[in-house]
Amino acid sequence: MVIGSLGIILDLALSISAAVCEVAETNPAAPAKTLLQTGWQVGQDLLSTAGNTLVMAYIGCFMPLMLALGAQPIDPTQIMHSEVIANAAGSLLVGLFGLVISIPYTTWIVVALPARTAKPHKY
Repeated sequence: MVIGSLGIILDLALSISAAVCEVAETNPAAPAKTLLQTGWQVGQDLLSTAGNTLVMAYIGCFMPLMLALGAQPIDPTQIMHSEVIANAAGSLLVGLFGLVISIPYTTWIVVALPARTAKPHKY
């Protein structure tokens, strides 16, 4: 479950840290509160798109199974209580929980790390 959502969590964390680093580079005197607010706002914006992507990915993976279950005359309560549906719902919830948790932790870590000065490339 966790491995399935690590890619999207990595994308979210990288986008947040890149945005916070850009703000810090553009305004070196920016207080930590401003950087935290920037990371939090970018994280909230990305959460909506990343959450939708995760939901669509899991629904897409289980669509053939759902269609097969829908084609058979089975009681809807049996479908809801099936292990396959519970596994899909659990995977989705773990992925969404990871996304929500990664926003504040990524922002705090990026703001807390000391600034790194980049040396210009010599071409």
